[in-house]
Amino acid sequence: MLARPSTGLLSGAIVGMLVVWIATSLGWHVGGPAASRSGVSEDAARVLVDEWSRFRSGTWVVDATYRRTASDGRSIGGAVREVQRPPDRLRTAMGSTDAMIGGYRYACATAPNDRRVLCRRGEQSAPYGVQVADELNALRRQVLGGNRRYDVERTGACFVLTARPGAEDEQWGRRTTLCFDSRSGAVARTKIERADVVDLTEARVISREVTDADLRLPG
Repeated sequence: MLARPSTGLLSGAIVGMLVVWIATSLGWHVGGPAASRSGVSEDAARVLVDEWSRFRSGTWVVDATYRRTASDGRSIGGAVREVQRPPDRLRTAMGSTDAMIGGYRYACATAPNDRRVLCRRGEQSAPYGVQVADELNALRRQVLGGNRRYDVERTGACFVLTARPGAEDEQWGRRTTLCFDSRSGAVARTKIERADVVDLTEARVISREVTDADLRLPG
């Protein structure tokens, strides 16, 4: 995966991957986006909100690759698997699993001594519709209106969010590119550019068929 990653780079990568999950192709299949360009506009931002709503209401499995690259050239990455069948979601990456199953949050990781996978049930989550509504409202505040933090450009099948002066935040960084799969609504590509690192997640396979086994916790 990487030549001698530092602890900071590794822990940052894990945080970055979680951001991509929460953060994370209109007309785009895994082969790539179309080449049209419609420019920066409020209309583009509204379409982005609509696509995010479709993403959060879809049923899909995504097998992807993730890579975090630091400004000094070091990088770390690995395979990512994300499953969604509302209201349940599960994400596995770099030896850990985070999920919302049956209305509860779960965190699973490999025990350091015997390599068993241990899962811990957390707090009960809000109803799925409330979660999605909160996400959409937060996104609208970020990209719409005079006090928005990001300008949105629709480039072919993808959306580019560029921070306005003084508005950069941890979730979207200086610039974020989001592409959605037209058939499933899943996010097929995410690139988040920050001052010192770039996080890139790209789908290899996207399926709209989700089984109970896909949403089973490890261990």
